[in-house]
Amino acid sequence: MSATRPQSNPASPRRVIGAALGLVLLVGAAPFLRPADAAQPTGDAAATAETVPVSASGTANDTAIWVNPQDATKAFVLGANGVDGVGVYDLAGATIDQVGLTANVTGIDTRDGFMLGGSAISLVTAVGDGGDNGMMHFYAIDPAGKLSKKSDVTLGPAPAPVDWGQGDISSVCMYRSPASGNMYAFVMSANGEIAQMHLTEDAGQVKAQTVRGYHSVTQPAGAAWDVNGVEQTTVGACVVDDEMQTLYVSEKEKGIWKFGAEPTDPMTGSLIDTATTATSAGHLTDRTLGLALAKTGEGSGYLIASSIGSVATDPAANSFMVYDRATSAFVRSFRVVNGTFDPCERTDGIAAAVGNFGGSFTTGVFVCMDNKNTNSGAPNARQNYKLVPLEQVADMAPPVVTTTTVPQVTPTTVPVDGTPNRSGYWMVGTEGRVYNFGDAKSYGDATLAAGAQAVDLEPTPSGNGYWIVDDQGHVFAKGDAKAFGDVSRSILNPAEVITSLSATKSGNGYWVFTSVGRAIPFGDAVFYGDMRDTKLNGPVLDSIPTASGKGYYMVGSDGGIFSFGDAVFMGSMGGKPLNKPVQSLVPDGDGSGYWLVASDGGIFAFEAPFKGSMGAIKLNKPVTGMVRYGDGYLMVGEDGGIFSFSTKAFVGSLGDNPPAKPITSVAALDAPVAP
Repeated sequence: MSATRPQSNPASPRRVIGAALGLVLLVGAAPFLRPADAAQPTGDAAATAETVPVSASGTANDTAIWVNPQDATKAFVLGANGVDGVGVYDLAGATIDQVGLTANVTGIDTRDGFMLGGSAISLVTAVGDGGDNGMMHFYAIDPAGKLSKKSDVTLGPAPAPVDWGQGDISSVCMYRSPASGNMYAFVMSANGEIAQMHLTEDAGQVKAQTVRGYHSVTQPAGAAWDVNGVEQTTVGACVVDDEMQTLYVSEKEKGIWKFGAEPTDPMTGSLIDTATTATSAGHLTDRTLGLALAKTGEGSGYLIASSIGSVATDPAANSFMVYDRATSAFVRSFRVVNGTFDPCERTDGIAAAVGNFGGSFTTGVFVCMDNKNTNSGAPNARQNYKLVPLEQVADMAPPVVTTTTVPQVTPTTVPVDGTPNRSGYWMVGTEGRVYNFGDAKSYGDATLAAGAQAVDLEPTPSGNGYWIVDDQGHVFAKGDAKAFGDVSRSILNPAEVITSLSATKSGNGYWVFTSVGRAIPFGDAVFYGDMRDTKLNGPVLDSIPTASGKGYYMVGSDGGIFSFGDAVFMGSMGGKPLNKPVQSLVPDGDGSGYWLVASDGGIFAFEAPFKGSMGAIKLNKPVTGMVRYGDGYLMVGEDGGIFSFSTKAFVGSLGDNPPAKPITSVAALDAPVAP
């Protein structure tokens, strides 16, 4: 066997040629270039909305933003409102829901996709004082903004269910691992101790188990995790960058710390910025509190910090600091000043979200807690939260779009019998909507249950239909596709989700594959084995049958390849450093090799010809899928942009008109003309 040829870092001339090819083919169809230097806003910002104030005894402490995956204009602001409990507000500031608690709620965060009772829910975690022990309160939030309680977990000295030892919890930030799919919450006490909790389902309730920190399951006699390694540190807040697997923590007097977010990462961090009074002077005041992330793209965006200063005479008092998400470099500072509404002063919690939320928030929204809220009557103001258009905070400009299109002349693919093959492709979005191009016809969309997301589309052998599968295991048969059943959630683990579907050669069956590498056959599909009992370094994201239909491959996000039946292992990227996670595996035309594609468009070729990649080009959105196309391959971005490395004709994309929901899969039509 000849040596494999991983193509993550090919020789420079070859990479440049591949990148140029992608530009020539699709420069007018899929915008993906950003200017080298973003044009940052100058000056300060002003709120265009504010929430109703808390009660006279309540306190506005921390905030989070929940984005409705079905309708971004129905996003909600969450508030940790002290003795008032948890508040939910719309983007005009009106109260949608208010849940009272016995605790003094001081921290809040949310994440989508937590499996509970066989369904994915949007989980809200609130923390605060709970008497002698800290309390974690768990809720589901629905599309109307209503909260439903799921469980409470007490953290404290034995006999508490979770050994915390610190009593009250001051802050919380949630994390969904892209490596394992697991859901976590980081909790912090005011004196600087941190614990990472693994959140799982237990008989319809949310269970928390310490996996890093004091008395964790892996180190029951281990030392406590303190933010700077010294006890009695005063911390402000935390935020997690899921994609970058990074935890940020603000130490009030010292600066901002950066840690790995995986439970196996070390409990030591590095400072990304310090106070102006430090020996190595930074940009912060001597009192830094809230942290927020604004994610503008894969690996791009901003970290934002509230740095209020301990004295009003500090020239940087009541400032917000902005950092580059990729490099942690300082970008700028700003204040939220008087405008239609009063300024944000003495701000604790902050939050940010990128997207078109309607109204004055067409690029995103920044939320800051206002400690004074002078409009409600100084000096004893009832606090609230201010909402600021995100483009006033940092550059949210769309990428530069090139409009020159280079025409192509390509031969028609003709099989042996002389009947011209049809040519085209389909894309499917997370909401189940199908987009068709060229000769590919639409046979209907998938109507998904609440909280479900479409993850794959597979054509029938005739090309006159397709299956769509969602992450909960529901299979939708369209056109001449036959229905052979759905996946029962009862056979899956709580955090296990469906990631792909592959059809048999006859079209009379299919395999459904899951994130833990489980293969579930239907119809005439034969089970050849799977990875369900093996601990994986990354979730399985894609699958493909062999040409004979008597085997299949799976690929993990770490580039690991798993072959079953007559599938021949040609090599993998497992155990090798990657710039970005692997998304798809595609066999080459003669079935003797395969390609892997990463989310940055980088290609890894194993016994297959390297046709080019997008690895050297900054993409507007990450690559989410790839398919064999003619003599090469075709990638799709989350925004529907197409990147074709093939002599076969390009027949369109969504790059000039990105869909409302992300594209998750692409499938090619390569079948004779329908009779």
